[in-house]
Amino acid sequence: MNLMVKNNNNDDNIIDVIIITIIFVVITGRWLLARFEVGTYVSSFLIFLSIGLLFKNKIKITKEFAFYLALLVILLLINVINVTLNYSYPIHAIKASFRYLAYFVLFIACYNANIRGDLFYRLFTILLYIQIPFVLYEAYVIGESRPHGLLGNGNHLSYLIVVYCIISLVYYKNYFNTALFVLLLLFLKGIGSNITLAMVFGYYVLMINKGNKRIVAIIIYLALMMVGLYVLGERLNQWPTYYELYDRYYGDQYGGSDSLTWRLIVWKISLQHFFQTNGVLFGLGIDFTSAMSPYSTSVIHNDPHNEYVRFLIEHGVLGFLYFILLIKYFKKGIQKIEEDKLRYTIGLIIVAILISAIFGNVLVQANMIYMVICWFSCKYREYKNNM
Repeated sequence: MNLMVKNNNNDDNIIDVIIITIIFVVITGRWLLARFEVGTYVSSFLIFLSIGLLFKNKIKITKEFAFYLALLVILLLINVINVTLNYSYPIHAIKASFRYLAYFVLFIACYNANIRGDLFYRLFTILLYIQIPFVLYEAYVIGESRPHGLLGNGNHLSYLIVVYCIISLVYYKNYFNTALFVLLLLFLKGIGSNITLAMVFGYYVLMINKGNKRIVAIIIYLALMMVGLYVLGERLNQWPTYYELYDRYYGDQYGGSDSLTWRLIVWKISLQHFFQTNGVLFGLGIDFTSAMSPYSTSVIHNDPHNEYVRFLIEHGVLGFLYFILLIKYFKKGIQKIEEDKLRYTIGLIIVAILISAIFGNVLVQANMIYMVICWFSCKYREYKNNM
C-alpha cells in the first residue's frame, strides 16, 4: 500500500515541529472541547494549514492515492451542488465535506511529518484516562444512565475505546490498559460497541497459536463475556421478542426503550423514502440523515445509526460504490503489509469499524477516525522506512 512518497531532500525540521504541534493540538482540542461543537471548524482549519505547509515542501502522493482523493473531491462537489440547488444550504454542505477531506489530509500530514506512532498511542492513553473521572462523576453524582465523559455521546466514547483496546492488546500487548478500558466499556453499557469488541477479541483469541496461551485467553474471554452479559442484562432484556419486533416493525411503531426496534424501523422508512425520490444516483445530500442538518425531513426524523444506509441515502448509488471501492483499496493495501503485528492490528481495526458501521455512525466520529489515521499512518511510515 505505497500511499505516499516522501521527499528526502527536505531537511527542515522546523516544518516537522510545526506539523506535530498542529496535529497534537487538533487531537487534544477535539477530545476536550467536543461538547462545545467547535471541532469541525477548528480541526478543518488546522489540518488544512498543516497540509499547506507540507505541500510547500513539495510532498508528493502516489497516483492511486491521488485517484481516490480526486474521486472524493468530485463526490463532495456533487453533494454541495445538490444541497445548494435543492435546499439552499451550501455552507452546511461545505462544512460537512471538510470532515471527509480532513481524513485524507490528516493521513498525508502524519505520514510525511517525522512523528512516531508510539507518541500517538501515549496521547490517546492519556486522553482516555482523563475521561474516567468525568464518567464516574456523571454516573454517581449526576446520575446519568449513559455517561459520556468529555465527549458529546456515550457511543462516541465507546467506539473510541474499541479501537484503542485493539491497538493496546494486539500491537502493544498492554494487558493492564486493555483490561481497564474493557471494564470502562462495559460500564458505558453500549450494546453495539460491546458486541463489536466481543466479536473482534473472540477472533483474536481463536487465532492465538500457542496452546497454553490460547487456553488462558479463552478462559479470560469467557469470563469477560459472563461479566458483560450480567452488566448489560438490563439493556438486553429490553429487546423485544420476535413477534413483538414483527408487529412493531410492520406497524412502524417506534416506541419502547430498546434501540434495536427503532433502528430497524428507521432503516426501513429511510430507504423507502430514498427510493421514492429522484436522488437515487447522486443521493439526497451530505448530512441529509442527520438530526442536526437544517435540511433533514420529518420522514427521516431520527438518525439511522447505520453507515451503509446513511451513505447510500446521502451520496446515492455512485457514492456507495465509492465507499465499497475504498474498502477494497484498504483491504488490498493491508494485505501487502509484511509486518504481521501491524497488518493484524489495522486489519482488526478495519473489521471493527465495518461491524460498528451496522450499529452506529462511526465514520462521522472524527475523534475515533483521527485516532486510527494518526497511529496507522505513522506506523506505516516506520514500516516502509525499515523495508
